[in-house]
Amino acid sequence: MKTFSLFFCLFMLTILQNTYSAYWITSCQPKVIEKSSSNVNIKHVCTFTDDSFFPTKYYFAAFGSNSSSDELVAETSIVTTNREASKDYSLSLGDRTFIVLQNRVICHLEGGADFEPAWTSLKVYIGTKPANLSGIVTGSDVNISWSKSYGTVEKYNIYVNNVLVGDVPNTASTYTSYSLNIGNNTIKVSSVYPDGNELISSGLVVNIPDTQSPTAPSNLRVVSQTQTTCNLAWNASTDNVGVQGYKIYKNEVLIATLSGTTLTYTASISNDVSSFKVIAFDAAGNVSTASNTINVDGTPPTAPVANTATSVNSSSFVVNWTPVTGATGYVLDISTASNFSTFVYTYNNASTTQFTGNPNSSVAIYGMIYPGTTYYYRIRAVKNTLQSANSNVVTILTLPLAPQANAATNVTPTSFTANWNSVSGTVSNYRLDVSTSSSFASYVSGYQNLSVSGTSKSITGLSSSYTYYYRVRAANSTGSSTNSNIITTAYITAPVANAATSVNSSSFVVNWTPVTGATGYVLDISTASNFSTFVYTYNNASTTQFTGNPNSSVAIYGMIYPGTTYYYRIRAVKNT
Repeated sequence: MKTFSLFFCLFMLTILQNTYSAYWITSCQPKVIEKSSSNVNIKHVCTFTDDSFFPTKYYFAAFGSNSSSDELVAETSIVTTNREASKDYSLSLGDRTFIVLQNRVICHLEGGADFEPAWTSLKVYIGTKPANLSGIVTGSDVNISWSKSYGTVEKYNIYVNNVLVGDVPNTASTYTSYSLNIGNNTIKVSSVYPDGNELISSGLVVNIPDTQSPTAPSNLRVVSQTQTTCNLAWNASTDNVGVQGYKIYKNEVLIATLSGTTLTYTASISNDVSSFKVIAFDAAGNVSTASNTINVDGTPPTAPVANTATSVNSSSFVVNWTPVTGATGYVLDISTASNFSTFVYTYNNASTTQFTGNPNSSVAIYGMIYPGTTYYYRIRAVKNTLQSANSNVVTILTLPLAPQANAATNVTPTSFTANWNSVSGTVSNYRLDVSTSSSFASYVSGYQNLSVSGTSKSITGLSSSYTYYYRVRAANSTGSSTNSNIITTAYITAPVANAATSVNSSSFVVNWTPVTGATGYVLDISTASNFSTFVYTYNNASTTQFTGNPNSSVAIYGMIYPGTTYYYRIRAVKNT
């Protein structure tokens, strides 16, 4: 009964202690006997593992040492048809530090004989948990001490929050743990026995206080502001444990406590200058230093005075106003409605910084501005994010587009009619210039910037010896457009067409009497006496393209057919 087998022991929850090439395993509950009184209850379990044998009887015994003379329980046997058997003991421990449990199994072999192996021994240690844990906290460190455990202790393991952080020899009963977490930490000490099993003490809760303050909130700023609302924002603070919230002060009076980094303050700040600051705090009550202080001016700026627009043309104008002291910017509205029920393009509360010019007094407006159109504009001053009331309203009528001048009609030796197209938009009249100079260095008397209500004008009192030029401008109450294109006209006597000569089946010569002052001639040829149609390209055809003298006589060859009646006529040309 005192011999040891080459099998292995499995303690508590069948954790294997040693493995041998055997047929069965043995274990006990508990794996370390805790000496809390003079008696202890133990369950000794044996499991047979070889399918080649069939266990018929198990034998169990218990000893207070490795000596057979220290027998605690006499040999008892259990008949079983199962592969597992167990024995419960109630033992008196005395001052023992371990006990030895023994077992063996009788097996029935396949050939009919019984097999009786040697006894297997299992040493179970007796001990106590470390007790009377206490700790002294210094900063984030703690020095712990305990009462030593009973029995054959090899060492003590120290656990912080269920994590093994160190061990000390069995002669020690103190340990210092460094840099514990802020807050509650649970410390336990276990006594470790020769078989590796351990008895763990109750937990000692050690609190490491948080004494570190959060960092100060930064970049406190006004996001937007009206006369009744102020939206504030700031950059978050940091903390070694965590920022719990922020306290916001107005004029040194606490007005809000919140966890976020924005505040909409809805109490009135109008006509007043208020100072704001923010302080962070953590769960331990530590507070940061204050953020930057900002002064929020709730007094709106004075409305600016809008001045008359300048540089007005057909597609742009310059908006002007008198700057306001204390203003940090300006916004404008532009509309074609005097009540500003609609707005032009994006000119609604538009910051003047987006336009060309001086954003504090004068900016040019280019986009989506049309000729001959009435526009209205007004200005508001901005101070931080507060806006003034509207300025007075200024009315602008843009210049019309330049009209298109057309060729003169009704040309006589002493007169002609000037013609042009009408222009859309607001047009009061048209302004006509007539000159004998293509550069308009001088004007025909009575025809400089002449106001005309329609789109034509009869020009009289002329001389047939001059070439005349005219141009037109559209005008409204703002002024006149740019000049139209220039039309050239002059009176020239009609030439006398003479009888054709050298007439044959496919050609003839056209003849005419030259006209004084003519610079060229054009001719028409038709098979119709009313010239309702024309032969080939002989319609307003310059005589310079034909053979002969282009100023009196040219030969016509192309597209002339035998036995056909043709009609021709000539026009003299003077310049154009």
